[in-house]
Amino acid sequence: MSWWDIGDDITGDTPADIIRAALKNHAERCTEQNMPKPGLLTVLNATVLAIAQSTEKLEDIADFNSNDIVIKATLNTNDECLTSTHHQQPATTEEVNLAGDMVNAIKEIEKAYLNSWQRKPRVREILYALEFILGYKPSRFIDSFDDLEIEKITT
Repeated sequence: MSWWDIGDDITGDTPADIIRAALKNHAERCTEQNMPKPGLLTVLNATVLAIAQSTEKLEDIADFNSNDIVIKATLNTNDECLTSTHHQQPATTEEVNLAGDMVNAIKEIEKAYLNSWQRKPRVREILYALEFILGYKPSRFIDSFDDLEIEKITT
């Protein structure tokens, strides 16, 4: 397994693989239930919920008000930006279900960081792993993204 620097942070194959598995499992469950894969907004909202439920698993969560975290995805089309809306409306059932998968993913990622770096992951590192996985063929995991690419996911 390799790790690489992302500015002041570190990420690697393991966090990316864990996020990929969570998204893949959720997309497969949707397919089995004859439901569409989640949209990008659902993934962003579920990730915010998962971060808010994983405060003890993240090193820098004190830098954020976990109730007010907003995640933005910048797309490759004219710098279009999609922003999480969890704070504007109640979570959908699908967001809650995917958030559960993401909470479990964050727990696994925490173990990898503790094992390799003797510290917990940072919020930015979780988001970078999500960005990395969704940056290549996002239609594997989310609906309506055949020709679009996600350039960046930030708070």
